Amino acid sequence: MNNRRVTEIESDHSEAEPANPEPGDRGWMLVGYSLAIVFAVEILEHSTLTNHHLLRDATTATLGFVSVDLIASLIALALTAFLLLGVGKFRLSHIGIRPRAIVAGIGVGLALWGLTQVLLAIVSLGRTGMVTVYRGWEGDPLATFLGLPRFAFGEALFEELFFRGYLLVWMVLECQRRMKDKFVGSLTAVMLSQVLFALVAIPGRVAAGIPWTQFPIELLLLTLTGIYYSILYIRTDNIFIPVALHALTLWPAPLFDPHLDPAKLSILVSAIFLVIPPRTRSSTEMRYGSRVWD
Repeated sequence: MNNRRVTEIESDHSEAEPANPEPGDRGWMLVGYSLAIVFAVEILEHSTLTNHHLLRDATTATLGFVSVDLIASLIALALTAFLLLGVGKFRLSHIGIRPRAIVAGIGVGLALWGLTQVLLAIVSLGRTGMVTVYRGWEGDPLATFLGLPRFAFGEALFEELFFRGYLLVWMVLECQRRMKDKFVGSLTAVMLSQVLFALVAIPGRVAAGIPWTQFPIELLLLTLTGIYYSILYIRTDNIFIPVALHALTLWPAPLFDPHLDPAKLSILVSAIFLVIPPRTRSSTEMRYGSRVWD
């Protein structure tokens, strides 16, 4: 490595250092406060307070775009952004927000959606000998379309930025500092951060009326889902790729009548990134001055 390259890396490290929480009370304080905010907003989202006629009217007027889940996600995003960017002195790049990543994430999201439609059409032809347009596009195409940006700019964006862009990376750094084996530290951080991701979803599962006997399975599935999104982020070093996939699993918007679950099919298509070699030096390493994923 030439001297110029060394200087660039050291410069990036020195600029990133103030925004990277140090081990100890301050770092865990930010984690605790931010998780409390997320959990409180999750409870509020599923409370009777959100069943106001003004919210219902807004949802109806915007064909479902302005919804309780979108508003709750934007509130949580604003509050945690104030905490992390204002109090914690993070920069947008520290949680994965970079212009090139946004463009690439949109492109990958469109590609995932397109490939999923091709597979749905092939499966439909194989099973029925014909392809029929999904009834949602025939009934109210605008409402069917608006569901995707609603989740992309709301729940998917917030949860990926917070749980994968911030919490996962911070916990990896913290666990690597505390453990001799960096791989074990990274694995511990991935598991712990995604268990928290699953636990935060409990109010939503309670509001949905899921029996308590099914909670262990629900939490396991949520944890595994979070781990998959984490691996996708680690392999691509682009937080907006899991954002795109997350949005597609929440609102697949299939073009054709699906004979397979389009959300699960999107996850299957995204697995192509798991076999693509990761970048030799991630931008996460450049931002924080240490190789996070070793």
